[in-house]
Amino acid sequence: MFLLVFIMVAKTLLEKLDTSCAHLSLQESVCHQVQRIISTRMYLGLKPVFDSWVTGFGVPEIVEEYANAGNDHDEYREILRQKILEFEPRLTDVKVKSLNSYTDRANCQLVLQLAECEIEEQFFF
Repeated sequence: MFLLVFIMVAKTLLEKLDTSCAHLSLQESVCHQVQRIISTRMYLGLKPVFDSWVTGFGVPEIVEEYANAGNDHDEYREILRQKILEFEPRLTDVKVKSLNSYTDRANCQLVLQLAECEIEEQFFF
């Protein structure tokens, strides 16, 4: 009985809620999850009593905080890299090749390193 309960809990909440990714390849699944991460904005209210994946999921709004080029973009690139690595454990490394922000949207060119391959992809947020 205990083993059965453990197997049922082994799935992540996201896997339980979203079965639309079941047919995707590993590379497509990783890109799909990275798009979710960078399309979601973090909760910026009062700091919670404990660190939470719910309030910490996503990235800060680039338009409000990091709209200027230069050092702000370098800082945002590092935030993107850290957040993607934090919330997508199948990746071994992330490189942000380019980052462009406008008044209402942004995009980035990422190199995603999996154990067995590398994916280079453009993401919009």
